[in-house]
Amino acid sequence: MDRTAGELLQGAAAFAARHSTEEHQTLAAALLGKAAWVDTLRGEAAAALCAARGMQEDYLRRIAREEEDVVDQDDARAIEEASRGMEALMADGSPFVNSPEKAAAAAAICEAVAEGMAEEMAELAHRIRAGAEVFGARPGEDDRSLVSRLLSKAEAAERHGVQARAMAAIFRGFRFSLPLQI
Repeated sequence: MDRTAGELLQGAAAFAARHSTEEHQTLAAALLGKAAWVDTLRGEAAAALCAARGMQEDYLRRIAREEEDVVDQDDARAIEEASRGMEALMADGSPFVNSPEKAAAAAAICEAVAEGMAEEMAELAHRIRAGAEVFGARPGEDDRSLVSRLLSKAEAAERHGVQARAMAAIFRGFRFSLPLQI
């Protein structure tokens, strides 16, 4: 039983011992009920935490098992297509983006997508490394292999993040190179 439930039980016992009126006994019973409720909540929270840890472990094991990259391929394709579109724009213009302002707006959108992907990859790498640290604290050959695979996935996520940041810088440079009217 946690401290709060224990304190409620002590308070109820002390209250019941000092006061013998029916009203005081009712209050003591209410305190006992609250103590039981707090203890039940603590138990439910512990069970939820255990379930969440189990889900996290299953997720990390699945990531480590997968041969595919950690990056959502749709996100990677979107960055690639945006990059190709910006390269075409830089090379000879586009009938769809026929003013510097429109080109700057398109570059700003591409930059924001790339920055978002870079942040997502940094967060993913952090979460994978944190999970690897948990597995690394356990003894066992299977866990060491799992840690190695997870760290490899974290490194891949970091590489994708660096690439996405580089793309964002290219989009930003293009945007700032345009002759915009102020």
